[in-house]
Amino acid sequence: MRRLYMRYADIAPAVFFGGGVFWDAMTLRRIDHTVDNLILGAYLVLLGGCIVLAALRMVQRLPAQPLLETIGPFSVSGVQFFMGGLFSAYVVYFTRSASLTASAVFLVILVGVLVANEFIWRDSINLVLMLGLYFLATFCFFTFFLPIVVGSMSYALFVAGGLLSLALVGGLAMLLDRWGAFESTQQLARTFAAMGALLVAMNIAYVQNWIPPVPLSMQAGNVYHNVEVTPDGYKLTYETPPWTRFWRRSSTPFAYAEGDSVYFFAAIFAPTALETGVVHHWQRRSLSDDTPTWQTTDRIPYTVQGGRMRGYRGYTFKSNITPGEWRIDVKTTGGRMLGRVHFEVVAASNADERTFQTRLYE
Repeated sequence: MRRLYMRYADIAPAVFFGGGVFWDAMTLRRIDHTVDNLILGAYLVLLGGCIVLAALRMVQRLPAQPLLETIGPFSVSGVQFFMGGLFSAYVVYFTRSASLTASAVFLVILVGVLVANEFIWRDSINLVLMLGLYFLATFCFFTFFLPIVVGSMSYALFVAGGLLSLALVGGLAMLLDRWGAFESTQQLARTFAAMGALLVAMNIAYVQNWIPPVPLSMQAGNVYHNVEVTPDGYKLTYETPPWTRFWRRSSTPFAYAEGDSVYFFAAIFAPTALETGVVHHWQRRSLSDDTPTWQTTDRIPYTVQGGRMRGYRGYTFKSNITPGEWRIDVKTTGGRMLGRVHFEVVAASNADERTFQTRLYE
C-alpha cells in the first residue's frame, strides 16, 4: 500500500481533495439537519482552537504543557482540515441554493478559497489571512444558521450574522494580541481592516443578490398546461412529446391555443418552521428598438412554509398569453433570486389533435 501511495504521491492531494468534496455532496443532508449543523459548529470551534495553537506556536508562546506540546505541531494541519471541511460544506449548500445567473461570482470565490486552503498553509502562516478566512467561515455559517433558528429571512438578520461573526473573531484576535501572538499593533489593525473589508464586501454581495438565498433552494420548476392539486400530490399536465424527445416532461416549448392558460409549477425547499414570501416574475422578451429587453408582465406572490424534503409546492398561471420568448424569475419578496426558467410560447398548429399526459409531484 505504501509503495502504491508513493507511486502516485503527486496526484494524491488532488484525489483526496476531490474525494472530500464528493463525500460532502453525497452525505450532507438538509441544510437544517441538526447533526450536520452541530458538526459544522464543532468545526468552527475546533478551527478557532487550532488557530490559537498555531499562532502561539509561531511566536514561541505556547504554554509548556504536555498536551499542548503534543498537539501543537499538528495545529496548522488542523487549520487546513477544519477550514477545508467548512468551505467544502458551504460550496455544497450554497450551490444547491444558487441561481447561477446571479450567484456565479460568489460560488467561484468559495471554490477558490476551498482550493487555496490546500496550499496556502504549507510554507508559512499568515495570521491576518488565517483570521480573515476564519471570519468568512463564521459569517457563511451564520448566513444560513440564523434564519433556520429564527424562522425567517431578512437583511437585518444577515447583518446580525456579520456583526456576530465580527464580535466572535474580533474577540479572539484581541485575546491573541493579549497573549502576544501579534508581532505589532499594525498587524492587529490589518486583521480588523481585513475583517471590516470582508464585512462590507459580503453586504454589497447580498444587496446585489450575488449570495445564494440560503437556506432556501428551488427543487423543481417548469411550465405545464395544467396543474391540479390532488390528495396524492400535484398532478402536472403537459403535451405529449414527440418520440424524438421522449425524455421531456414539461410543456416546453408551450404550444398555445386560444383559451389555454400557462401554468408555472415550482417546489421550493425551506427549513422547518421557516416561512417566507416568494414571487413569480413573468417576463416577456421585447425587441423594441432592435434592443432585446425583458419586460415584466405579472408579479404573483405566495407564501412558502418550510418542512417538506421535496419542497413547498406552489404554482401560478397566466391566460391570454402572446407567442414569443418568456422567462419566469423565482425570487424572494426581498428580491433574492431562487431560480429562472426560460420557455417559448408558439402557436399550436393543430390544437384539436394535441394529446396530453400527466405526472405526479408528491
